[in-house]
Amino acid sequence: MRSVIGVCFVAFACGIALLQTRPFLPPVPGAIAVAGVCLCGLGAAWRRRSSASWSRAAYAAPLALTLSGAALFGFGYAAWRAETRLADELPRVWEGEDIRIVGVVDDLPQASSRGTRFAFAVERVATPRASVPDRVSLAWHAPRQPDGAAQAMPPIRAGERWAFTVRLKRPHGTINPGGFDLEAWLLERNLRATGYVRGDAAPQRLAAFAGRSRDYVQQSRERIRDRILLALRDAPFAGVIVALVIGDQRAIPDAQWTVFNRTGITHLVSISGLHVTVFATIAGALVFALARRSVRITTLCPARKIAATLGLFAAGGYVLLAGAEVPAVRTWAMLAVGTIGLWWGRPGTAGIVWLMALAAVLVWDPWATLSPGFWLSFGAVGMLLYAASGRIDAADEKPRHARWKTLIRRSARAQWVVTLGLTPLTLGLFEQVSLVSPLANAVAIPIVTAGVVPLALSGIVLPWDLSFQAAHALVAPLLQGLEWLAAAPAAAWQQHAPLRWTVVTGVAGTLWLLAPHGVPGRVWAILWLVPLFVVREAPPESGTFRLTVLDVGQGLAAVVAMRHHALVFDAGPRFHETADAGGRIVAPFLRHTGIRYLDGLIVSHVDL
Repeated sequence: MRSVIGVCFVAFACGIALLQTRPFLPPVPGAIAVAGVCLCGLGAAWRRRSSASWSRAAYAAPLALTLSGAALFGFGYAAWRAETRLADELPRVWEGEDIRIVGVVDDLPQASSRGTRFAFAVERVATPRASVPDRVSLAWHAPRQPDGAAQAMPPIRAGERWAFTVRLKRPHGTINPGGFDLEAWLLERNLRATGYVRGDAAPQRLAAFAGRSRDYVQQSRERIRDRILLALRDAPFAGVIVALVIGDQRAIPDAQWTVFNRTGITHLVSISGLHVTVFATIAGALVFALARRSVRITTLCPARKIAATLGLFAAGGYVLLAGAEVPAVRTWAMLAVGTIGLWWGRPGTAGIVWLMALAAVLVWDPWATLSPGFWLSFGAVGMLLYAASGRIDAADEKPRHARWKTLIRRSARAQWVVTLGLTPLTLGLFEQVSLVSPLANAVAIPIVTAGVVPLALSGIVLPWDLSFQAAHALVAPLLQGLEWLAAAPAAAWQQHAPLRWTVVTGVAGTLWLLAPHGVPGRVWAILWLVPLFVVREAPPESGTFRLTVLDVGQGLAAVVAMRHHALVFDAGPRFHETADAGGRIVAPFLRHTGIRYLDGLIVSHVDL
C-alpha cells in the first residue's frame, strides 16, 4: 500500500508541474469541479485500500484510476490557485496613472546607487475608483543633483507603513530562449504589478512598525543583515555571510556567483537543506541532553519525542529567518513528516517522507516548479535516497579504526551520486555543469557546514560581532581558493541547451547507472547520457539562414545563424550603468543555441 501512496504523490506533483507548462488555464468552475471530483475519488479509493481489489495482482484498473485522479487533482488545484492569483491584477486604465496607496514594506529593501527597490503590501487605495493588486514591486529612485550625483533619501525599513503616490504597470518582461523569465518570477512571488514612487508627491512614513506577524520576522532579518554588513564593512565576502544567515543573496556580486557556478558550490551559499538539518540536529541534541536528565519529564513523554518536536520548531524558526526558500522548506517538511511519524509510531520509509514533503511544498507553493532550486533540491535528495536503496549497511560491524575510512568512502560516494545524478537537470537548467564540483564540495562542505555556518548563526544571539568576523575569516581563504579553481579553463563544461527528451533520457540513464549491483546492463546506461551532449537543434541547410529577432524591449537585436556562420545585428539597448541587453539577453541566447563564435557584429547606431 505504501508504494501506491508514493506513486499517488508523484502523480499529484506531476499534475501541478504540468499546469505550469500550459499556455492557458482551464476555466475556474471546471478546475474546481475536476479537483472536487478527483478528491472524492481519491477518498473512495483510500477507504477501499484494504479490500481484495488492492491485494490481488490484477489491480491495474483501480490503480490507474487512482493515479489519474491524483494527477487531475493536482492539475485542478494548481489551476485554481493560478486563477486566484491572476485575478488580482492592475486594471489597464490605471497603468501609468498617479495612484495614492497606503501599505507596508513587505520584504527586505534593496538599496543601490540608483535608489531602493522593495515589495509593498497594499492595505488601502486612497485614489477614488482606483484598484491596485495586494502586493506590488516598487522602486524609489534617488533624485539627482545638477552634477548627476544622487541625493540622500529617507531610509526605508521592512515592516514600516508608508503612503506613496505611485505609477504602476502590469508585470511585463522580455521572453527569449535561454533568458530570464521576469513575469514568471514576479508571479511566483505574488508581485502583481511593478512601478515607481513619485518622489515629488510627498511620500509619508505613517508608522515605524506595522505590527503584522510577518513584520516581526522581516525586521529581525533586516537588523541581522545590517549587523553583519556593519561588522564586516569592506570585507569581500560579507554578502556570503549574509546569505548563510538570513538567505538574502543580493549582496553577493556577480563575479562571486560566477565562481560558485563554475565550482558547483552554489547550494552552500544559500540556506540549503544541509544547513537546516544541522541546525535542527544541534537544537534537538541539546534538548535531548537536558530532557533525559529529568525523570519527571521522561515519565510523561520520551525524551526523543520532545527533542524531535523542539528541534522541528527551532528549524522552523530558522527557515522563517532564512526567507522560507524552497530547499529550506523542503527539509523542514521532511523533518515535520518524520516527527509526526515518530509521534504516531509509524515513521515511514525515507522515500515516503521525501514524497510527502514534495507534495507539501507544492500545496504550499504550486509555482515552486518554476524555480531551479526546487528541481535541484528535491533531485539531490531523491538521488541520494535512490542510490542508498537496496544496499546493506554493515558499518556498525566494523572496528572503530576503520569507521573513518568508511565515512570518507560514503561521503565520496554521496558526492559522486549527486554530481552524476544532477548532471541532466543542471545541463537542462543552466547549460553548464561543473567538472571540479566533487573536489570543491569535498573541501567546502565540511568547512562551511561544521565551521562557517555555526559561527555565523551564533552571532545572532551573541551581543558582539566576533562570531561574524570569525566566520568570514574561515570562509575567505576557502573562497579565494575556489576562485583559483574556477579560473581553470576546464573547471566547467558549457554547451547548448539540451532538448527536453534528451534530459528525460539522461535522468533515466543516471537512475540505471546508479542502480544497485546486480541490475543487468548498468554499463550500457552511459549510452542514455550521450544524447544530452550530441543532440541539438538541426542547423539551417546550406544556402539558407535562420533569423531570430530577440525581445529586448526598446531597440533591436537580431541573430542571423547559418550552417557554419553567425552574425548579430545590434545588441539591444543599455538598461543602466551595469547592465545592457547584450549581456542579459543576446549572450544567453547565443549560449542557449550553442553559438560560440560570431563572424560579425553590426551596430546600426551608437548606444553609450
